[in-house]
Amino acid sequence: MNTAKTAGFLVAGLALVGLGIALGRGLRPDVPEPPVPGVIAPPPPDVATLPLSDPRGSLVFYPFLNQTGITDDAVAAAELVLRGLRDDDPAALEEALASYQLLNEQENFGGEYPTLEWFCEYALADESQRRTMLENDDGRRFVELFGREDWALLAEYLTGKYNLGRMDRKWLFYLDEIVRFNSPYRHRWERTDRILDLLSIEPGMEVVDVGAGGGFYSFRFAELVGRDGRAYAVEMNEQHLEYLRRVAADEGLDSLVVVPTDGSFPDLPEGSVDRVFLCATYQTLYLSIREDERTRWLEDVKRALAPDGLLVVAENEPLLEPGLVPFGGISVSLPLLEAQLVAYGFERVTAEYVVPQRYVLVLRKAGGAEG
Repeated sequence: MNTAKTAGFLVAGLALVGLGIALGRGLRPDVPEPPVPGVIAPPPPDVATLPLSDPRGSLVFYPFLNQTGITDDAVAAAELVLRGLRDDDPAALEEALASYQLLNEQENFGGEYPTLEWFCEYALADESQRRTMLENDDGRRFVELFGREDWALLAEYLTGKYNLGRMDRKWLFYLDEIVRFNSPYRHRWERTDRILDLLSIEPGMEVVDVGAGGGFYSFRFAELVGRDGRAYAVEMNEQHLEYLRRVAADEGLDSLVVVPTDGSFPDLPEGSVDRVFLCATYQTLYLSIREDERTRWLEDVKRALAPDGLLVVAENEPLLEPGLVPFGGISVSLPLLEAQLVAYGFERVTAEYVVPQRYVLVLRKAGGAEG
C-alpha cells in the first residue's frame, strides 16, 4: 500500500477513535468558526489527535450510542394529532401545528416534524388549498400512502413512533423512513434544489441512487434523466423496494430501475455511470464495514463510473456552533470523510455546506476527466 493511502487510512482510523462515543456534542466559543453554506471550513487543529473527551466536539456522531429519546413535547403533539383524527377536532390539530412549528426550531433537524407540520396544515386547509398542496408530488404521495381509511396508517405510525402502543419494529422503521425523508417539506431543511444543482443531472444520463430508501431522490432522478436515461434505485429494505416498484408502476416512471442489493454495489457495465449518489448513506461504509469490503465497494464504483462521472456524497456535519439544532442521525465531519475517499483514489471537484448541518462533496476518480 502506498504512503498516501496508508496516511489516509490512518486519519480515518483515528477518526473512529475520535468517535468519542459522541462525548462533547457541542463546541466551545473559542473553536474555529463553524461551517456556513457555501464555505469549506478547515478541520480543527490536530484533528487526528483529539482525545475522546475533547470539548471541541466529535468528528463522528453516532446517536444510537447517545440517544436522548423522544421528548414529552413530541409525545404531546402526537397525542393532539391523534385526537384531531379520532374526534375530527380542528382545535387539536391547530395546537399540534403550533407545537411542530416550535419543535422544528428547537429540537429536531431532518426528522419527522416537518412532515407532521405539513399534515396538520393539509388537514386544516380548505379544498382549494388542498388541491394546491397536492401539486407537490411528495405531498400527493404522502396522502396516497397515509390518507386511506381516515388516515389509519398515520395514526398507526404515531402510536408506534411515540410508544403509545405496540408495533412491529421493522414496519415502524419503514414508515418512519417515509415520513422523515419523503417529506413534502424536506426542501425547507435540506435545500434539495441546491443539492440537485450540484449533481448537474441531464437527460440521457445514468444515475445510481445508493440507499434509495423511499425514493425521494430516485423519483426526481428518473424525471431528470428522461426516457433515454436510467435512474437506478439501489436499496436493501424489502418494504422500501416494494414501495419504489409500486410508485414507479403507478406513475409510469419507466426510467426508474429498482435494484435490490445485499449491500454490494450493483453490477453495471464498466464506464457506464454518470453519477453515483449517496445521501446519508456513506456513513454506513465509513463506520460499519471492514476495510476489505469498503475497498471492494469503492473499486466497483470507480469501475462503473464514466471517465467524467462523479461520485456525489451528501452527509451530515457534527461540528456545529452552539445553538444550532444538530441533524437527528449519524454525522461525519466533511474533512474526515474527504480524507478517506481521497485515500481510496478519488479527488474533490467541489464541496459545499448547503446548510450548516448538511454538506455535499463532489468527487471524481483521481486523474479522471475534468469539466
